[in-house]
Amino acid sequence: MTRAPQWMFGRWIERVRFLQLAVFVVVLILATAVFPHGLLMRAFLTLVFLNTLFVTLSAVGHGPKVRGACLIVWVIATLCMAWGEFHVGERFDRMVAFAGQSAYLFLIMTGVVATFRYVITTRRPSLDTIFAAVVAYLLIGVGFTLLYTMLLGLDARSFNVADRPGFDERAALPSPLLYFSFVTIATLGYGDITPQLPLPQILAALEAVIGQFYIAIVIAWLVSRYAMEPNPDSKRAPAQD
Repeated sequence: MTRAPQWMFGRWIERVRFLQLAVFVVVLILATAVFPHGLLMRAFLTLVFLNTLFVTLSAVGHGPKVRGACLIVWVIATLCMAWGEFHVGERFDRMVAFAGQSAYLFLIMTGVVATFRYVITTRRPSLDTIFAAVVAYLLIGVGFTLLYTMLLGLDARSFNVADRPGFDERAALPSPLLYFSFVTIATLGYGDITPQLPLPQILAALEAVIGQFYIAIVIAWLVSRYAMEPNPDSKRAPAQD
């Protein structure tokens, strides 16, 4: 008697897993403008990464060894970011923060690869598949934000954001750099924030190219496949004489 409701609940969770993850990532992006730093923001950031880890790896069926390894990386990143919340300014503290950002960047890359694999190998595209593609796009933007933050930590001349309102070097995801990343991936190019050194300039150009090709190829291909897929629930009723 209880197996059917549990099975139906599991199927429902599977259908909305990437939808809820997309909502989490969007809320994270918006929260950076309201709570740019602080323990609450860092705690929410760790939860978003943990959610990303489990959703993306479960979608492609990775076993407990891969999940366990990624979970260890997540724990290391969380501890490093927690250390940065209470210790700022010293050289060792900056190294710890850099290690935490690198671990989070690894988790994002893992999530993007797993999600992209799930999207291109799905035989019957669904709304969950489309939201998975959206999640991958958002994670790419967040990943470049972390990369820009790491470059700025290594050299303050990387971007002209030092005097920008709302910029805080203690923030896990500085909102000006997050804004710059998504403006770049969407190829809007407002020009209010610009990379100043060769490496961030090349990375920004690479992000713009990835954003163009992703929307033009991946999203368009997936939506066209979904539109062409017959809906099994909408069968025509037999004609009556």
